[in-house]
Amino acid sequence: MIKKSLVIALLTASALIIGCSSDDDDPTDGTTTAAADAGAVDAGAADAGAADAGAADAGAADAGAADAGAADAGAADAGAADAGAADAGAADGGATDAGAGGTEYNANSVMGLIAADARLSTLAGALNPDFDQSLDTANQNWTVFAPTNEALQAAIDAGAEVTGTVLQSHIYTQGAVASSALSPGQVLSMSNNSMYTITAGDGGGLLINGIAIIEADLPADNGALHIIDGVLIPNN
Repeated sequence: MIKKSLVIALLTASALIIGCSSDDDDPTDGTTTAAADAGAVDAGAADAGAADAGAADAGAADAGAADAGAADAGAADAGAADAGAADAGAADGGATDAGAGGTEYNANSVMGLIAADARLSTLAGALNPDFDQSLDTANQNWTVFAPTNEALQAAIDAGAEVTGTVLQSHIYTQGAVASSALSPGQVLSMSNNSMYTITAGDGGGLLINGIAIIEADLPADNGALHIIDGVLIPNN
């Protein structure tokens, strides 16, 4: 019995010793918890890092949005500039129309030459709108004896009216007649049926109905143009 009791006591003591050793190695002790806490800190730091990275990304997105906004604003400015350019273009178009008021005819037509010559501005105004387009038409091949501003003004001062019939007295519609084709004694029948005779002047030039041709053969593409220093009065 005594031996049996000793064996039981020894077994009990061994169990207690083993129990204490187990407590010292328990993975749920403070060391393990601390490690877990440290891991949590690391995880928190990672989370914080992720948050920071997210914030950076968000910042970058904001910056990108700002850049995009700036680009949009730039595009708007560019659009405004384009619109301005369009307005300027429209103004240029208007200026072209306005400029046409100065010389709206073919440059080398009979009417274009009359309109461009300051000496014939009164005649140019009188021809518009009844005769100017005909004198501007290509291949018309008419001959015009164009009185100067002074000649027309003198006729007006003398009581003459610059009517359509008077203007027709200066237009020969049967062809372009250069001065080299005119000769003394030649008679021209004008568009209003007035008849005028070509004669020789004292200085070697030519006269039409006694009025001097002071400049001949202005280079028109659609006829002939001669400048005279008087007004041809209808005689039909």
